[in-house]
Amino acid sequence: MAIGTVSSISGDNWQLVSTNPYTSATSVTASGLTGYKKYMIVWNNTAVTTADNTFIRFNSDSTAGNYISSTFYANGSGASASVINQIITEYNLSAANVGYVIIDNADKSVPKEVTGYSSASASWIRGLYNSTSPITSVTYTKLSGTFTGTLTVYGIAA
Repeated sequence: MAIGTVSSISGDNWQLVSTNPYTSATSVTASGLTGYKKYMIVWNNTAVTTADNTFIRFNSDSTAGNYISSTFYANGSGASASVINQIITEYNLSAANVGYVIIDNADKSVPKEVTGYSSASASWIRGLYNSTSPITSVTYTKLSGTFTGTLTVYGIAA
């Protein structure tokens, strides 16, 4: 039985927006995102062909400086915050991975805070999408090689 909504502590309901399976892909995109103030993007990679980074990009925007990203590993070390053209979700991914990011203010004309977690290296994700455009699409990409899995999008209605 599939779950259509999940209630949060604040009483908001997470609604299933889209499910995007991918096979031997280098990237997968969830598009047509509108009407939600917050998104949770969940990826479940069941197989990868090469060890390399994965990242998320919003609205097909690759503008350098629109993304500020840090990934912090379970042992307290991590990549320092850097201004890049995507949010890094995993460094040197070489195994099955489950993770998520939550995007606040997705429908607003303000910068978006991005927080999440990636299981492969037990790393916490923190970033900022420094654009005033509302989020309408999310692309999850592997830098090299391919991956297989599912990208699922949940939203909290505006």
